[in-house]
Amino acid sequence: MEVSQRMRDEVILHQWKLLRIDRCRSHWGMTERGGYTFPNGIFVFMHFGKRPIRIEVDTERVGEVESLIEGMEYKKKEKDGNIEFSVAFENRGRYLDLLWDLYTIGMETESLGW
Repeated sequence: MEVSQRMRDEVILHQWKLLRIDRCRSHWGMTERGGYTFPNGIFVFMHFGKRPIRIEVDTERVGEVESLIEGMEYKKKEKDGNIEFSVAFENRGRYLDLLWDLYTIGMETESLGW
């Protein structure tokens, strides 16, 4: 099977997105707990291999996050002046898409380096 230039470009873009997201990792170590702190102030926490993930966001970004997770099973509650979403995702691909969408909330395309 021959790999087209479009396929190569998609793989490169995917790897670039993963690199950007990985730079926001806030928990490292031998435990299975993981988390991200994005530049826009959104926090994502999860236990690898388990669902749901938790998304913590300030009240200014609640509408944007709710529009991203629309159609997914989630719960919402107030916690320490912020809003916490507990989101069940379908698969790893959807999870990575959700992470990228959360990472890019409030960012201009130019600031992403495109």
